[in-house]
Amino acid sequence: MEEGPEPYHHVRYTWAKLHRNSDLVEEFRRDYDLTLPIFRPEEMTDLSPYKGHRWEVLAKADTLAVYMGSTRAVLFQRHWGRFTRKDLALRQAVFKLYTHKTPSPFPWGYNPEPPFLTEE
Repeated sequence: MEEGPEPYHHVRYTWAKLHRNSDLVEEFRRDYDLTLPIFRPEEMTDLSPYKGHRWEVLAKADTLAVYMGSTRAVLFQRHWGRFTRKDLALRQAVFKLYTHKTPSPFPWGYNPEPPFLTEE
């Protein structure tokens, strides 16, 4: 296995649209290995704005995987590796759905995408 920099890790957000888990499953099930969310009952006293939106769908390509929720996607590699075409396609599809680098439109927070290498 080729040694390289730190494994890729990047977080993307959506501001106005909440993604539904059924839509994400439909979008990614043909091309990627999916792990579906486990739903746990939520407390009646839970006052969080994220109540009902704590699920995540895991999609895996060759070296890249992503946890996708209603407002956030976490792209990551467990071990460093060059991105394959399938990895790049997964990254592109996630960037299309989760269009922002910060969790809000306010000017605080800095989240640059880390560098990565491709096979070609």
